[in-house]
Amino acid sequence: PLFRFVYDVKSAEMRELTLRWVKSVTASGIVRLRDIVDDPERFFAAFETLAFFDTNVIVKMAVQYSLWGGNIVKLGTERHHHMIPAIENMQLPGIFAMTELGHGSNVRGIETTATYDPTSKEFVLDTPTKTSAKYWLGNAACHGVIAAVYARLIIG
Repeated sequence: PLFRFVYDVKSAEMRELTLRWVKSVTASGIVRLRDIVDDPERFFAAFETLAFFDTNVIVKMAVQYSLWGGNIVKLGTERHHHMIPAIENMQLPGIFAMTELGHGSNVRGIETTATYDPTSKEFVLDTPTKTSAKYWLGNAACHGVIAAVYARLIIG
């Protein structure tokens, strides 16, 4: 059976197994990405229940549904909301990039900048110092393909 805990596996194998577990959970529909807003009791009950099985599942689910996906649901606009189904079913595994080497999780201390370029209509990201390097990127080891990056916004 898929949901059988295994012992003494190498990191790469455990990451792949955890991804399969998470994909199975998300496909089951026991928790939905929008539950974080629409039904938080269901959202947290599902996470709490999954923690009894394996905390690797919870960490990967937390990055996907709370940190990365939660940013899209709560802070995104219509421009971003089209991604919700792909985030929810793990077709678009994301990365959460807030923590920096020099400040930890003190968001006010973030050194990374996002400067808006009106010509290209894009944001140019810059980590100007060694201490501004993003650190402890959730889901970046091998599965994440897109990121929610926290940075100081510079316009003009």
